Amino acid sequence: MSELTSPAGSLAVAISALLLVIGFRLARPVRTREWLAFAAYAGALVVQTLGSLGLLARPASAPDMRLRIAGAGFLVAGILLAGAPSRARRRAAMGVPPARAPGARRVDPVYAGLAVILVGQLLRGPSRAAAVAVGLAVLLAGWAALTPGRDGGPREASTR
Repeated sequence: MSELTSPAGSLAVAISALLLVIGFRLARPVRTREWLAFAAYAGALVVQTLGSLGLLARPASAPDMRLRIAGAGFLVAGILLAGAPSRARRRAAMGVPPARAPGARRVDPVYAGLAVILVGQLLRGPSRAAAVAVGLAVLLAGWAALTPGRDGGPREASTR
């Protein structure tokens, strides 16, 4: 338990808590599949944090610097991808026309971004338990990202 109160453990917990809050604020789950995807995201963050600190059955493997840098890149890319709808809403409020044609089917960037964030966290602190949890969460996030909204298209940005 002292791993959680160590400086490295406290930082890992703080980063995971921040990613959890950011993920919830960007996702704003409404439908059941979105809540399932977000719950898997939250669970994977917890398992990844505990696994990276060596608090699960298998000891964590120490990633080299290249893996940690790649993971940090994935984190930034995931946050930027998940925040795309928020930026689009701000641009629309300022009167800037959307960049894509209305009605074009696309992947929901919020859940795709959350999946990228989880991959980045896994690269930063790999463990076997985290790999399983992240794999499951990525599948659920992909399901939420690829499933069309009630109107047949991606979730409506104006209701979010």
